[in-house]
Amino acid sequence: MTPRDFSLSALILLVQSEYLETPGLRLTPRQAARYFGLEEDVCNAVLTALADSGVIGRAADGTYVRWLPRVMGTHPTAALRPHAA
Repeated sequence: MTPRDFSLSALILLVQSEYLETPGLRLTPRQAARYFGLEEDVCNAVLTALADSGVIGRAADGTYVRWLPRVMGTHPTAALRPHAA
């Protein structure tokens, strides 16, 4: 199965599980698209959905990282800037 065979919700779960299972995963949107084998626009939609739900956040350097409360503060926005559209 390729990423094109998945629905958006399935892709969100796939990317979420990778962020949860890979400590320190830090990817720019372009790197994430290559890493997950997705079109950039689809990957951006997935990353945005995960950031909106608080699973990941966008760091000041533009990378998406897993939000870790003990490391980053009490709220995702404590150490991360809101993702840019």
